[in-house]
Amino acid sequence: MNQLEQYFPSGLSISRAKKDAKKLKKAKAIPLNQALDEIAQSEMNLTWEQALKALSSNDYGQNASLNEDVLALPEAALGAEQASSEAMTEESCEQSDEQDESLDEDEEKGEVNFTNTIYNSQLIEFEEMVDKNSGQADTFIYPANEVFIQDNGNGTKLWPSPLAATESNADLFCDMLNKFSLRIFEYDLIDTIYEDEIGETSYEMWYESNCPIYESSDCEREITADPDFIHIKSQRSLYIVIDMVRSTLISWELEM
Repeated sequence: MNQLEQYFPSGLSISRAKKDAKKLKKAKAIPLNQALDEIAQSEMNLTWEQALKALSSNDYGQNASLNEDVLALPEAALGAEQASSEAMTEESCEQSDEQDESLDEDEEKGEVNFTNTIYNSQLIEFEEMVDKNSGQADTFIYPANEVFIQDNGNGTKLWPSPLAATESNADLFCDMLNKFSLRIFEYDLIDTIYEDEIGETSYEMWYESNCPIYESSDCEREITADPDFIHIKSQRSLYIVIDMVRSTLISWELEM
């Protein structure tokens, strides 16, 4: 995000190429990564990933022989619209200019259809619940994939493990943390070949991933460590998670 726009040798921008790939995906009923590869092949005779790496590292600009080879390709002489539209069906090309402009405006605004809408007001309310929960924990929940949870370098885990809650609010805490976990997972898909899956199959992808998932049924009433110490560590992690989620709201201009 907020990165300088990159361009293929033909002048096609990366953002425009992504939009063309989405249209190509629908037109040919192919995976998004395949559509991206087709466009990258026509532009640089590379896969999408290879092309992005070449452009990002400036290797492409420094390799004169590669430039000459690519520019010699007939496809490279095609403009951005020609390269993608020739592969599209007649039906896909019937989309009106007005619809295209609307789609472009939405994407330029950075609108992403996350599975769950999260507002800052909800984060503030949850933060207040965490504050009020101080010293009252009687339920301790270890998340799935606990082994993948890292700390912030100061001994505090980025996700509570275990989560210290009460019997009455354990379900709510787990539900909120799972929404947060899914949001951060989806946020990390932006600007990748899986961005188009956000709000579509991203929930299934998240559930099968190594992201933390909390189930109130997986709780322990008694732990060997000092409960107060565990509760303090859990609170610190919760504040970190709230800040991580809040950063996704700021970046995408959702309600603040």
